[in-house]
Amino acid sequence: YINTAKNIYDNLKRKGFKAEIITGQTPIVRRNRIFRDFIHGRINILVSTTVLDEGITVPDAEVAIIYENSGEGRQLIQRIGRVLGYRPGKTAKVFEIVDLSNPREKSAYRRRMWVRDLYRVKNLEKYIEMAKSGNAGSRVYQTRIDTHF
Repeated sequence: YINTAKNIYDNLKRKGFKAEIITGQTPIVRRNRIFRDFIHGRINILVSTTVLDEGITVPDAEVAIIYENSGEGRQLIQRIGRVLGYRPGKTAKVFEIVDLSNPREKSAYRRRMWVRDLYRVKNLEKYIEMAKSGNAGSRVYQTRIDTHF
């Protein structure tokens, strides 16, 4: 929700974090500047609403915090996918904050619990070691956001 995103953004800025906010109201020129600033490290936190659910990948992001999520598994998968873009040595972390005292959020959380199983990988440690040793195969990966918006 826009008001929640604005409150989070305001709190982060007040505490001195290098953050920016992107909502559906953010003009494309400003969005492009925000993404460039993120790529170059001038900001390190992007606060967003559902406007970034589709059509963008941020492989340089290492952490996603999902707050006030919908009950839709598809949307959760898209949000998780924002930070899962591969980069050598990368470990992405995704956190979802759920207010279980809110019946609507609790119900939505239960409806999309199946999504967790999609990201559990058998023998994950083996694949991590293969990637670290360079034995994961010869693939080319996007390591930066496409800056041609």
